[in-house]
Amino acid sequence: MTPLLFENFVPLLKGRTYAPDYTLFSSYHLLDIFNQHLLISPVGIILLLSLFAAYKKRIEFKNPIIVFLIIVSIAQILYHFLVDPKFGAVRDWDLLSSVALGYTLLGVYLFVSSVQSKRYLTIILIFIACFSTLPWFLINSNTEKSIYRFDYLLNLDLKRSRTGLYLLYDYYAKENRFREANEVGKKMFEAFPEDSLNRAAKTYTNVGDYDKATELLKKAIEINPSFLDSYSNLGIIYLKQGKVDKAFDEFLRLIRLNPFNSAFHVNLGYALLGKERLDEALKEFKKAEKLGLKEPGAFCDIAHIYLRFGETEKAIKSYKKALKIDPGFYYAHSGLGQIYLDKYFLDEALVEFDQAVRSKPDYAPAHYNLGFVYSRKGLKEKALEEFELFLKYSSDETKKEEVKGWILKLRSQNP
Repeated sequence: MTPLLFENFVPLLKGRTYAPDYTLFSSYHLLDIFNQHLLISPVGIILLLSLFAAYKKRIEFKNPIIVFLIIVSIAQILYHFLVDPKFGAVRDWDLLSSVALGYTLLGVYLFVSSVQSKRYLTIILIFIACFSTLPWFLINSNTEKSIYRFDYLLNLDLKRSRTGLYLLYDYYAKENRFREANEVGKKMFEAFPEDSLNRAAKTYTNVGDYDKATELLKKAIEINPSFLDSYSNLGIIYLKQGKVDKAFDEFLRLIRLNPFNSAFHVNLGYALLGKERLDEALKEFKKAEKLGLKEPGAFCDIAHIYLRFGETEKAIKSYKKALKIDPGFYYAHSGLGQIYLDKYFLDEALVEFDQAVRSKPDYAPAHYNLGFVYSRKGLKEKALEEFELFLKYSSDETKKEEVKGWILKLRSQNP
């Protein structure tokens, strides 16, 4: 069984680092299951329980249809119990909405086969459906009511409110409701001081104050040594500072704490690249790929490693994987174009460089290469146009002088 497959199941006894209390028999997990079924099929639950209580003796449990629906229901509930729903920040209950289908159909079938008078079936079903959904419509019809309910739910269990507080804070900030945002910010700091320190550290990182950011992150680690974002952000700062060995240590620590996070393997790969340990870096990138890597830039870095090993075909495949994730990723188009240009496949190179500048019109290297391709194809005016665009967007003075020479040479040629 692969590590990624293990990740798809709820941990049996020990929760993951980002959710240490969420285990198979924990109250959190059982409450999630209970809420899920109440939300998606109260009709099925009420119908099934009431029919079983009232018509138990009439139910033919040897009926093949009933046996089939019971097996389906048990299998779906077992699946729901074992598989990690990964609902995410907004609790997308519909991700597992099908798990209620079996017993809902069983309830309807039992009603049809057991109850002699079906006169009020439609009315009963509509009433139950409205009873379960009408409160949601009423609450969500008004923004303030929705915010009040959201805030109330967060206060029920602050230990599980980290992401919810983030969302509420961002909402108030976007709406310029700074008083409410500050109140949520205070609550965040009281409940998760390490989180607030990380947010502040990111601000300092963005303005280039790495020393202050490092200081805040180390404080966050002292408060909560199991909060992985602190180690990750610290490692990224070390990479930005060129402290590759320190970055390597932080990312290695992260992987020991959580070996199933693809981003951690990617970051360790970058640290290994900085140490010129290409084989090991490639192994980390490949591990990240097995864990579901979705970063087009990382696939471009894999391609670069393959190119340094002289494995052009593998590099092409990596660039194409990047483009499968993001068809407009200019860097991958440019990398592919460079490979084709080196092979002197001018038409293929032209297509890729053209796609690169369509996605990012100010990407100077692609304009440079387009100018080179057009000049080789004898398209003087197009080559001049691309070289002029390169001069407009490039900051490489040495290269600009070279291109100016080419422009003069092209203009001196006869039409």
